[in-house]
Amino acid sequence: MDNVALKEYIEKSELRLLRDDIKVRMSSELAIKYDAGEFEGMLEKWVQAYEKIKSLNIKYPDDLTPILYIYIFPMDNYVDLLNIPKVFDNGNGGGKPVKCYDSDGYETAYGTTENMLDKKRLEWYSIMSEENNIHELAHLVHSKFYNSSSIICEGFAEAIPLYGLNYEERFDKHREVLLNLKEEDILTVAQMFEQMNNNEFGKETSNTRGSCSFRYSYISSYLIIRGCLEQIESKYNLSRKEAIQKFLDTIKTSKPYHESVFYDIADIIDLDHDEIIYGKTIQLNALKSISLIEEQNKKITM
Repeated sequence: MDNVALKEYIEKSELRLLRDDIKVRMSSELAIKYDAGEFEGMLEKWVQAYEKIKSLNIKYPDDLTPILYIYIFPMDNYVDLLNIPKVFDNGNGGGKPVKCYDSDGYETAYGTTENMLDKKRLEWYSIMSEENNIHELAHLVHSKFYNSSSIICEGFAEAIPLYGLNYEERFDKHREVLLNLKEEDILTVAQMFEQMNNNEFGKETSNTRGSCSFRYSYISSYLIIRGCLEQIESKYNLSRKEAIQKFLDTIKTSKPYHESVFYDIADIIDLDHDEIIYGKTIQLNALKSISLIEEQNKKITM
């Protein structure tokens, strides 16, 4: 369904070429700030995040090479433009994938408010910021393959930086939270379905000052997708990059029903359908692998 406010904004927007593979749209008022270089520092961080994703050499359907579009919004009506649910709006702007209205782009563009690109934000840019930027752009990647389930989408968006690009080894704060989880903190796929149906997915967090990576539903989504990727890697003797590609090619042909996509994933790793929906074996195995990273890091620092 079209976001009418967003569509009208994009139709009236000005276009700038950041790079051959990255284009930026914004209002004429924001274009003045863009041309004056006010957004350069933070936009460079997005360029760096995109370069990391491109290092995975993902092959898109029909051999297309989509353009990354960044849509910049003013603060006065960002909630409507970004379609942010009230429960997640703190009044300070934000960023998230939105429908892309440019035919040469991904299915989604990255929408962000002008204050998120303020050069002052460079002062507190951290590994959490870096990981989150890659997470957000990973949503654009999977939009070319599958875009129906929050569990798949958020889990995959976390898996790209943490697993695919090895941020798990450096993002100490996040790894610590995962390794201190109680088993009851980990949600099954069935429990996450229930949260989605009740509009509660993403509400509970382990760290009120952390990024979305610290929400229990996102953590649980990540563990199930990470565990499945690791199984694909092992069963088919693939690299992490190759496992990510096989995962994407698998969900590309899945029906847009929540259970169906998980059944398709379960089938390629010979996992029982009930186990992937109601069990925690895959998630707990992923945690065991993460604990090995922690042990290795401790040996290095000794």
